[in-house]
Amino acid sequence: MENGLAAVQQQQPDLAKLKRWFEESRDLLAEARKEAETDRDYHDGKQWTPDEASKIRARGQPVQTFNLVRVAINGMIGVVERSRADVKAWPRTNNDEMAADVATQALRFVSDQNRWQHLKLKSARDYFVEGTAACVVEVEPDRTDYKIVLRRIPWAEFFADPYSRAEDYGDARYMGVAKWM
Repeated sequence: MENGLAAVQQQQPDLAKLKRWFEESRDLLAEARKEAETDRDYHDGKQWTPDEASKIRARGQPVQTFNLVRVAINGMIGVVERSRADVKAWPRTNNDEMAADVATQALRFVSDQNRWQHLKLKSARDYFVEGTAACVVEVEPDRTDYKIVLRRIPWAEFFADPYSRAEDYGDARYMGVAKWM
C-alpha cells in the first residue's frame, strides 16, 4: 500500500513550477497577446473604436469597413487547402519497405479519423491571424481499443516559453494549455 501511494505522489506535477511557467509566459507575452486580439478584431471587421465610430456618425457618414485583411487571410487559406499533401512514411533501408507501408496506412487512418484537413485549415487560420497555432496528439482509451486523437488548441489557451526563438517552439523549455475555470 505504501509503495502505491509513493508512486501516486511521484506522479503529481509540481504545481508551483507549472504556475510559475504560466505566469512568466502570461506576463512577458502580454503585449503580443494584445496585438493578437487586435489582429483578430481586424480580421473580423472590428476596425473602428467606439470613439472613432461615434465621430464618423456625428459627421453624418456611415461607418464602413472594406475588410482587405479577411480577403488576404482567406486567400492564404485557399492556397493551404489546394496544396493537400498525402501522408507517407518512407523506408530507411530496402528492408524497411513493408514497415513503411504499414506506417503510411496507420498515418492515413489517423488523419482520416481526425478530419486532419479540416483541423489543418482551422489551425492555419489561427496562425495567419493571431500568429500561433497548436495541436496536441492524445491517446484515448476507446470502448475496445485505444484511439489517437488530434486536438486543436485555441490560440488564447496555448502558452509557451517566452524565451523560445524557434518558429515551431523547438527550443522551448515548456509549452502548455491554460484553461480558466
